[in-house]
Amino acid sequence: MKQNMVASKSGFNDVKSRILFVLFAIFVFRVGSHIPVPGIDYSKLSVIYAQTKTGLFGFINVMSGGSLSRMSVFTLSLSPYISASIAMQFMSYVIPHLEQLRKEGGRGKHKMTQYTRIFALMIALIQSIPMTRMMISMGVVIDPSRLFYIVTAMTLATGTLFLLWLGEQITERGIGNGISVLIFAGISSRFPEGASQLYDMVASGEMNTIVFLLVIAAVIAITAGVVFFEKAQRQIKIMHPSRHQARSASAHSIPLKLNMAGVIPPIFATTLVFMPMSILNMVYGSGQSPFVAAMMRALSPGQPLYIIAMISAIAFFSFFYTAMVINPSEIADNLKRGGVIVPGIRPGAQTASHIDSIIKRITLFGIIYLSFVILLPEVFVRLWQIPFYFGGTSLLIVVVVVVDFMSQLSAHLLPDKYANLVDKPSKTGNKQNLQLFR
Repeated sequence: MKQNMVASKSGFNDVKSRILFVLFAIFVFRVGSHIPVPGIDYSKLSVIYAQTKTGLFGFINVMSGGSLSRMSVFTLSLSPYISASIAMQFMSYVIPHLEQLRKEGGRGKHKMTQYTRIFALMIALIQSIPMTRMMISMGVVIDPSRLFYIVTAMTLATGTLFLLWLGEQITERGIGNGISVLIFAGISSRFPEGASQLYDMVASGEMNTIVFLLVIAAVIAITAGVVFFEKAQRQIKIMHPSRHQARSASAHSIPLKLNMAGVIPPIFATTLVFMPMSILNMVYGSGQSPFVAAMMRALSPGQPLYIIAMISAIAFFSFFYTAMVINPSEIADNLKRGGVIVPGIRPGAQTASHIDSIIKRITLFGIIYLSFVILLPEVFVRLWQIPFYFGGTSLLIVVVVVVDFMSQLSAHLLPDKYANLVDKPSKTGNKQNLQLFR
């Protein structure tokens, strides 16, 4: 009993230290988002931000945790890493060497991670150049010399690499996926400012009280819907022919989540839709190029082109990511080797085809769900002219990361629950057993 108490206490301390490390990492991230890039006139920058805090600028600013509005060392945030991950996943199906690494398991995954880091550094250096040029074109740079280009490029690239390292430390020493936790921290840090602006609109009469209540109700409804659909599963019943008990046979199943790709499709889709326009805007500036300005307006949230592009990108990445992580033929082979069958389906190719058809159907429903959640708030922004970025992507990421964090926290606490059950006095256990059999 004493050993169980010691194990339970050490397990609780481990969870406590992991939570504290996550909070410390978020604190470091938030402090870093306020460290400015050298050579910026922040009085001019605040005026420009007040004029362009919606649309593309607002979305990038929310995803970076406000770093873009301050031109901090974390201005690029994790977008180079996201772009590198997209490119590496595509190339792993085209380049034979990367395809071989993808199939090698842990060693191959480690190599792929190293390649992704190097690629992310290259993208960060490339993105830092147009970002520096954008700062100069906005007139917020005190001394636009070559030295400013070099220092800013190195600073922004280093900031991205530091965030990548910090995210990996959270994954290893904390709870949850570190990259997702940092994105969550950046998005959630903008919520108080958005809530304050929304309150000011209602207080000044710019927004009707009924509209305000509709916005609050929509946020609550979308949040509840995301939690429900993220926990939704499709159970594929399986059975072992050697077992004759119907009860035990029917209790086994293969669970498939409705949204197996998680927040990957919305993040990748948003990056893919906004990245070309953001690069053009950084290089040319929306005021200098009528074409860029027109495209920026066409791809702003709520516009038809934006909706079509987002739905297409979400559908593509949902099917692509699901096909990458789940192989129906492999599942069918594993079932066949284990002597397990799907009732009414022949083992082998027919089982693989049956599982593949189920995966495609639930992936289609997942695409509809993701598209609705992502695009509905964008329509609200367009209809009610909300003066800050209130997007479905940010709301989805926050809810999904919280749900995943709670699931992993429960997994860490599960051994303690078993230890407490074992540690209960036998007398109490006997009383409970007697009550069960009455």
